[in-house]
Amino acid sequence: MEEFVNDAYIPSELVNCSSDACTVTYYCYLIELKQDYVDPIGVHDIVLALRTELDPEIASTKFDMRVERGNLLLSLRQVETIHLSPHLVQRCRRFQTTLFRILLHNDDVSDEFCLGDEPQIDYLLLPATTLNQRLSNSSVDWKTVSSVPFLSEDQCNCWYYPHPVMTKTGLVCSCKLQNCVVKAFHNGSIYIIDGIMDLNGNSRLRNGGKRAPTYKEHFKNNYGIQLQFENQTLLDARSLFKVKNYLHKGRQMKQKGSTSMMPAELPPEVCSVIMSPISISTIYSFTFIPSIMHRLESLLMAFGLKKMLLDNCMQKDIPVFKLLKAITTKECQEDYDCESLGTLGNSFLRYAATQQLFKTNQNLREGSLTQMRDKIICNAALFTFGSSQRLPGFIRKGHFNPKQWIIPGDNSKFLSLTEEVISSRTRVYVCGMKRKMKHKVVADVVAALIGTFVSTGPGGEEAALSFMNWIGIKVDTNVIPYEIHLNVSPEKLVNVTLLESLLNYIFQEPSLLVEALTDGSYNCTENYQRLEFLGDAVLDYLITQYFYKEYHNESSELLTVMRTISVTNECFALSAIRAKLHEHIIRDSKELDKRIAATVNEVEKLSVKSTFGWELDICFPNVLADIIESLAGAIYVDSGYNKEAVFQSIRPLLEPLITPETAQLQPLGELHELCQKGTYQRKKSRVACGNGVTVSIEVKAKEITCKHTAKANNEKTAEKVASKEVIKLLKDKNIGEDASGHEECHAEEEQPCIDKDQVEGESAVICETHFEEEGPLINEMHSQQLESASNGVRKSCEINFEAELIALTQQGILKVEHVPLLASFLTAQPSMRLTDLPSVRCSFGYYVLWEFLHYIESTPLRVLLEDGCARFLGFFDALSMFPFDITWLNKYKMQIVSPPEDAPSRALEKAVKEIEIIDQQLAILQAKKADLQERASELSSILDSPYSVFQQ
Repeated sequence: MEEFVNDAYIPSELVNCSSDACTVTYYCYLIELKQDYVDPIGVHDIVLALRTELDPEIASTKFDMRVERGNLLLSLRQVETIHLSPHLVQRCRRFQTTLFRILLHNDDVSDEFCLGDEPQIDYLLLPATTLNQRLSNSSVDWKTVSSVPFLSEDQCNCWYYPHPVMTKTGLVCSCKLQNCVVKAFHNGSIYIIDGIMDLNGNSRLRNGGKRAPTYKEHFKNNYGIQLQFENQTLLDARSLFKVKNYLHKGRQMKQKGSTSMMPAELPPEVCSVIMSPISISTIYSFTFIPSIMHRLESLLMAFGLKKMLLDNCMQKDIPVFKLLKAITTKECQEDYDCESLGTLGNSFLRYAATQQLFKTNQNLREGSLTQMRDKIICNAALFTFGSSQRLPGFIRKGHFNPKQWIIPGDNSKFLSLTEEVISSRTRVYVCGMKRKMKHKVVADVVAALIGTFVSTGPGGEEAALSFMNWIGIKVDTNVIPYEIHLNVSPEKLVNVTLLESLLNYIFQEPSLLVEALTDGSYNCTENYQRLEFLGDAVLDYLITQYFYKEYHNESSELLTVMRTISVTNECFALSAIRAKLHEHIIRDSKELDKRIAATVNEVEKLSVKSTFGWELDICFPNVLADIIESLAGAIYVDSGYNKEAVFQSIRPLLEPLITPETAQLQPLGELHELCQKGTYQRKKSRVACGNGVTVSIEVKAKEITCKHTAKANNEKTAEKVASKEVIKLLKDKNIGEDASGHEECHAEEEQPCIDKDQVEGESAVICETHFEEEGPLINEMHSQQLESASNGVRKSCEINFEAELIALTQQGILKVEHVPLLASFLTAQPSMRLTDLPSVRCSFGYYVLWEFLHYIESTPLRVLLEDGCARFLGFFDALSMFPFDITWLNKYKMQIVSPPEDAPSRALEKAVKEIEIIDQQLAILQAKKADLQERASELSSILDSPYSVFQQ
């Protein structure tokens, strides 16, 4: 996956530059902290002072954080405006820098606190006064701010007679040691002093027993220090608090005890005072500041993005927090991320691009439309669109590490800040701290931003389209009349009245109903593929939108699972059978009739309560799911692109819809998730037999091995059955219920195979040539090459054929001169559906062969003629680069080259037109072919071995 290097933005509200010759104005905001847990150490409020006044939406921020024993509630409110001299600003900077460097780095203190003329991170974090002091005085506790630098000669305010104590700093009144921070030179550690003890150097070590050495002996024996003032009382010290990421959604809370601080007893003479007076509660409160400011900085970045969008494409207000969700990646591991918005946005993007292509390219088939859509919505395109409008800098990426937080006012680390104006009202700063980011991350955020607009209520879709057009995705809502090509009365082909009653929709143009129900095997009219292409996207968006609105309080993971389950072929096919839609499919294929009849027979045995399709150990014919989608497309077009009409008509067919309580992954997905959580090892093997495919699934977990072997007509079904049985075995052994790991399971390499049931007649020669009855399909070395070459095939309909061809060329499996031929054949295919593959990880060459065999065996010769000679004959050149015996295909080739005299003239005329369209498509692909050849040639010359590309 490609990566790039970019700069993260810093909000302008946190950056300023000023000369030290003028008074500085700060707007003060009170960070009010409230504990909902019991702890001996309380929290104090903190004042945030900014040079820029915050927008009211940010100034009223409220959120909570997970701490040791519960939640810490935070609210922000504006209190006052203060004017500080440069000297006082330096004192404030010294205070916060000293305290944060102690807490974060246990570090010595720098003296670089002065203001400068260059842009720098400039805001103040100061201790607040108590509530009873705020009525008449400043909100800032200036006494604590003056705790550093500590001066022993400062006047003592003791109400009683001063009691001097000798420290490393010098003589210090004991009252100044009651609440302070010291550094112990015997071990170099920094401690918080919470009081003075009743022990001295001659006392025995506390909790050491009667025979324990004295503190004087302890320091001499362990540190070589001879205490000179052994009669001085010891200081009650505590180790520093640990500053943590309190935004992490997986933080574990303590059930007992208080804030952990290791106690210590220190002789005053080994301590130098760093800060005094400062209470332990104040120090404890400041440990939350890095997390608080990280959240506030993120909100400010989201607000900057909001202003940029308002300047360019946003006509309605969007809450800042929703934009913050959209720019927060899952990698941040916080309570929210962009996943659910991204799922909604991706669905809307796919829907919008689909309807745009469908209505503006009415002469193109589904395969060409799919390729055009993939170029618009693929990750590479979304990355380009997002980068063109400077979106990557807004993205929040990575788990927050408090130790990497930039302390405001600390000039010990040089940061070169550069201002960037990204819109008329928005400016940000970049600090030169580069970060790596994957292209997919940008694509996910772009999709999430689209989802953000869509989810904002009435007018959300129009706002999303405006945003999409702004970044470069040109779509609109114009309605273009659809061209109908049916030459006979629809009532002669389907029972229009019955179907309208079943769908609860009256068609204005019943010809669309006929087109939606016509399979490709029937040659008298247009088939359902174009409408299925449209309806698939419409249904996907409607179902995703429904789940997002209905279950918006559920986790993003659950919403994604529910959406994934609901749009599977199994669910749609099951709905089609229950509505008896299979009885109305217009087809001319006995093989398809048999498969539908067998499937219906199995479904009748299924429990009524079931809402899934994978409970059955069968593989549903694709046409059953496709007609649900094509009918949705037909209604969408007939109703004038009315999505609500589609949902009202199709939803009853899909009932009952999946709920959070009934959501259940299919066996393959459930087993994968089980292995992933428990870091179990999963192994899969498969063998093609004479009458089907045998798949074995083996999982090794906790020194226990669970294995099951299943045999079925096709690999997908066999793998589903085997996975289901392995899950039962694991649960019977109580494995998987307590899985808590987060590493991915490691699946061993799998052998590719071809579904022999897809090949009949003379085509079986190839299976006999390359299959052994119970042995491997191909030799191990060849298998590894093809397996490596096919790793780029993704588990979706977005298959990057160019990348696959380049990878095969790099490994020497393909010759460079063969690449354009194969590319032409593949890009001309009407449908490349991954669900039809024998295996997700099938080798590329065998995939091409299987796809073509399925095509020619399920398609009458007259349709092959109409599909165009160029496409069909191009397959022979492409296939010649693989070690296959294709003599049995010659009869097809001869019939194409020299068609029978009695071939219908109408079919030949249509074939000529189809060839003209293909020639136009091939002309468009010439530039792509040349570029592909050039890149493959360059890569071949620099690679030392067939595997070096994967090593790189």
